[in-house]
Amino acid sequence: MKTSEIDIAWIEKFPGNFFHVVVKPGSEVTLESAQRLMRATNQMMDDSTHFRGGVYDLSKIAYIHPDAREYLAEGNDVKGTVAAVALLSDTFLGKTIGNLFISLGSPSRFPVKYFDSPVRAEFWVRQQMAAAKQQELSKMKDVA
Repeated sequence: MKTSEIDIAWIEKFPGNFFHVVVKPGSEVTLESAQRLMRATNQMMDDSTHFRGGVYDLSKIAYIHPDAREYLAEGNDVKGTVAAVALLSDTFLGKTIGNLFISLGSPSRFPVKYFDSPVRAEFWVRQQMAAAKQQELSKMKDVA
C-alpha cells in the first residue's frame, strides 16, 4: 500500500490500482486542488496494469467548485483507464455534493455511483475493475 497527502485529501493506493481518497474536513475543492489530486494519484499508479478505480469519501467536504467537478468528471488528465469511481458519504452535505457531482457534472467517461456504505462502495468498484479487465482480455483474444 502506498500513501500520500495533499492539501485537500489523504490518498491510499492498494494493489491493483485501487485508490481510497478521503477529502479532509472542511476542504473546498478548487480546480487547482483537483489537479493536484489527479497528479498525486497519477504518480502513485502501478504501471503493471493501466486500469484504476477508487472510493472517494466526501463526508467532510465543504464545497467543490463547478470547474473542479467538471475537470474530475472529464478525467482528461487521468493516467490509465478509470474502471469506476464510487463517491462515499454518510453526511447530508457529502450526500448533496456527491449527488450534485453525478447529476450536474459533465457526462463522465467512466461509471460513477454514490454510496453511503464503504463496503458496498469498494465491492462495486472492484467488480467494475474486474469486468473492465475481463473485457480487455476478451478483446485481446478476439484480435489474436
